[in-house]
Amino acid sequence: MLDEPLVNLDYKLREALVLELKALLSETQATVIYTSSDPRDAFALGDQVLLLEKNRKLQAGTPLEVYQQPANLAAAHLMSDPGVNRLPLIKGDEAGDWRTVRPEHVRLGSEAAPSADTELDFEMQVDSVERSGDETFVHGRVNATERADVTEHWVVRRPGMHSVEEGQVMTLHVRRDDILTLVVD
Repeated sequence: MLDEPLVNLDYKLREALVLELKALLSETQATVIYTSSDPRDAFALGDQVLLLEKNRKLQAGTPLEVYQQPANLAAAHLMSDPGVNRLPLIKGDEAGDWRTVRPEHVRLGSEAAPSADTELDFEMQVDSVERSGDETFVHGRVNATERADVTEHWVVRRPGMHSVEEGQVMTLHVRRDDILTLVVD
């Protein structure tokens, strides 16, 4: 049993230990229960994952299966870092379902031109920007196109460094195939 063994390590040591731990587990063929609140650990080390919330099973399967087909909103949040973004409510949305998109599936308006038949566009008021060298996180507010008073907080996660400023209003692109419709449990 390993209980969050990598949680407080700096990223270089963490990266080295993940590789070493993978090799050790493969070599010994040991069965290990590894607890973590970080979905990156599930992808790096897990053959199977079991998502738990408040002592209740949400979903089980391979990390990729659970990521691609989350059983509900809570499972999608647990397998996303940061959590999924809720699309602003529009006419016809079911009361018990949320339409969401993962932060890594949202493209900035400055990226590749959208294809109108496969993408939705949203306007974001940028509240803050985090740059980590290899990734840019953009935090902001997205309004529903039909109702300006309906706002959702979003995080956009993009590889590389992007020129985005706090206070900027920018267009975001989301492929329809990347929208998840999830049950709220």
